[in-house]
Amino acid sequence: MSVGRKHLSDYFNSFYPGVGDLLTTSAGLQALGFDVPYNYLAITLNESPDAATEEYLEANLAQIASRTAGVEMVSFVALAKENKRMVYGMLIAAIAIIILFFTICASMVNNALSARIRASKREIGTIRAVGASQRVILHSYLWQLTAMFSWGTIIGMAVELALCGWLLTFEHIAAETPVLPTWQPLLFVTLLFGLCYLNIHAKIKGIVRDSIVANIREL
Repeated sequence: MSVGRKHLSDYFNSFYPGVGDLLTTSAGLQALGFDVPYNYLAITLNESPDAATEEYLEANLAQIASRTAGVEMVSFVALAKENKRMVYGMLIAAIAIIILFFTICASMVNNALSARIRASKREIGTIRAVGASQRVILHSYLWQLTAMFSWGTIIGMAVELALCGWLLTFEHIAAETPVLPTWQPLLFVTLLFGLCYLNIHAKIKGIVRDSIVANIREL
């Protein structure tokens, strides 16, 4: 229960410190000598109510508000639930978009590297013939993968930070303490790199299973 911007308990405790909070009516305030009419009536709950309690409160408060012209009842509980549903919906949509882009990126990188490995079977057989181990062959493709990801990550982070800085500078997004996203894209890149590395390892392992002669004869 509030009066303007100051609670009734603040007025009461200033005259009677330590006694407690004052709950009264407009007539009671006038009798006490306070010429401060009510601007709004607020009911605060200690915890989120169940559906039955919420419906009961909304129905009765709406009935009370309807008795006075220009008075309306606003349920912040319902607003909070609606906001929570919106946040969950946006979160699910964001996760779906991230998974989609992750799948597209993984498919593109893995297809490119798989095609490169298939086309190099004869070269792989040749270096195996001169004593190169599976580990050496794997490391050669790992360096190629690392170079590809390094350039892509540097360019992507530069574009992302430039875009976020532009949005913050021209106040297209509001932030009291702006924290630019850095660990999220790095986590995305790390997971993608791990998946591509497993793909390369499986491809090289499959080629090494064949004999050196079979690799060299590969068209």
